[in-house]
Amino acid sequence: MEGVLMVDEKIGLASVGNGVVFSKKDYYEALLQNGYNKKFGSFLVNFQKLINDGLVHRVGRNAYSVADASKRAYSHSYSDLACQVAECITVNHPYLDFVIFETVQLNEFINHQIGRNTLFVFVEKDAMDFAFETIKNSFSDVVVMLSPGKHEFHRYRDKTRVKL
Repeated sequence: MEGVLMVDEKIGLASVGNGVVFSKKDYYEALLQNGYNKKFGSFLVNFQKLINDGLVHRVGRNAYSVADASKRAYSHSYSDLACQVAECITVNHPYLDFVIFETVQLNEFINHQIGRNTLFVFVEKDAMDFAFETIKNSFSDVVVMLSPGKHEFHRYRDKTRVKL
């Protein structure tokens, strides 16, 4: 059930319109001019809900745009291996920021489908060695490479790979 708290914020989105880039403060001030009576802190909570619901998209640092209803948001279901690697990193290094990318994510956008999935795990530079050792020791059945060059990468192309 949709809460009453966000009705004003959603109505305000209609006044902004598609294609307009705005900051949180600009949008809050526009709402205030139209009779909005909530404090900025309450507004921020409700604005985050608009983002989570897909009604507003981030387009840059403190830059937002109303979502175009005719365009669908991209989503990807990660492979079992990617989920296992993410879980391994999260359990062993709970404060580490990381991103996982899989080459099969590109299949939706290219003509020649990628048959062999490669995971790329991006971690903070200072923690790269720790994450590498954790993944290497946890996944003995896959090839794990630490910043490989083209030569090393192609040498192991016939096996499942995780690249840091």
